[in-house]
Amino acid sequence: MKKNNLVVKNTIWIISQNVICSLCSFFLVYFGARRLGKENWGIYNYASSILSIASTACLFGMNSILVEMFSRDKEQQNAVLGTALVIRRTLAIFAMICVFAVLYFSLGTDGTTVIALFFSVSLLFQGYLIYNEWFIANSCSRFYSISVIFANVISVLWKLFFLFKMNSLQYFCAGVLVENAIILFCTHHFIKRQLNVIHPFSRNKLSEIIRKSKYFAISDLAIIIYTEIDKIIIKQLLSNGEVGVYSAAVSIANLWLFVPMALYYSTRPGILEKWDVNKEKAGSELRRLSYQLLGICVGFILIIFIFKKWIVSFLYGDQYLDCINALMILSFSMTFSICGTLGTVWILGENLGKYSTYRTVLGLFLNIVLDILFIRKWGMIGAAIGTFISYFFSGVLSLAFWKETRGFYKIFKTR
Repeated sequence: MKKNNLVVKNTIWIISQNVICSLCSFFLVYFGARRLGKENWGIYNYASSILSIASTACLFGMNSILVEMFSRDKEQQNAVLGTALVIRRTLAIFAMICVFAVLYFSLGTDGTTVIALFFSVSLLFQGYLIYNEWFIANSCSRFYSISVIFANVISVLWKLFFLFKMNSLQYFCAGVLVENAIILFCTHHFIKRQLNVIHPFSRNKLSEIIRKSKYFAISDLAIIIYTEIDKIIIKQLLSNGEVGVYSAAVSIANLWLFVPMALYYSTRPGILEKWDVNKEKAGSELRRLSYQLLGICVGFILIIFIFKKWIVSFLYGDQYLDCINALMILSFSMTFSICGTLGTVWILGENLGKYSTYRTVLGLFLNIVLDILFIRKWGMIGAAIGTFISYFFSGVLSLAFWKETRGFYKIFKTR
């Protein structure tokens, strides 16, 4: 009963965090998309896509295995945490240089150097992403949630202040650096209070983390690339303005995902803990979770379908109404993305991490090919169609390709 109460409280905190952050994002989108215009909004979202890819590369797949390591080996949590932070910080230095170079040479707009600098340096402050896994595993997400909420509020106030005072894209982008720095400072403060020791580095844990996360590193990087690749290819083949409009569709399609994902992240540690003890019971819980998540998805898709024009006009303004058709296609795609996360839980439980890599890389390759073909022919709608097909393939069909992973579908068979 006590464990269930912790899961419920954890879920409430994660949902509260995402609700408040969504409200902050609403104000940011409502004023930012209008005042910056499609062109500058497209530049901001393009730079954000590059940053997201680099940030994921710095995690090296550890977000997929740390909760499991923290949950299964309570006594070594400190060593795991310290070693993971060393890996993250080392990779961040190399990623920062790459992000700066890519943005500097590809943006081609006023203030390019400043924008590239703000986005690249923010990578150094994203160590809190490692802390988040520890908070989730120990069912104390309130500390992380408080940090993220505080940082989001300050960041939005910063962006809106300079948006109205100067209508400056450069200072608007500086808010990304401000947000990451605040979250890191707050989470570091909270986690030191919990552990009360300096995180040690362990060579043994280094080998274990690399061994367990190497497949997920490729998989997670592939996932974020084909989540963001649409905007990057649209910029190359179309224009910054088209990136801005398509980004509106992506943002609205993702707007509701915090609800199912909060439930997923809170439930995942408990399922993995039971996997070694009672695989049948763990599979039953995973099946129940999948029905809950899909039910939530269907409900929100219906809301978007009914009110799509009003939602786009209200959030972004009439200049973004061209995104409606892409929005509907992307909304269905997000359901398949959630199916993919359920498969990841099963793969973790069965220690079959390499197949997560295989299915994601195949999905990425398919998405890039379809994007290049479809965007040239149908513009941003082509990008949405390519995403739909690739998400369906990687999230639903891919685990049927290998004999070792077909057991995933058996959890949906009831006696």
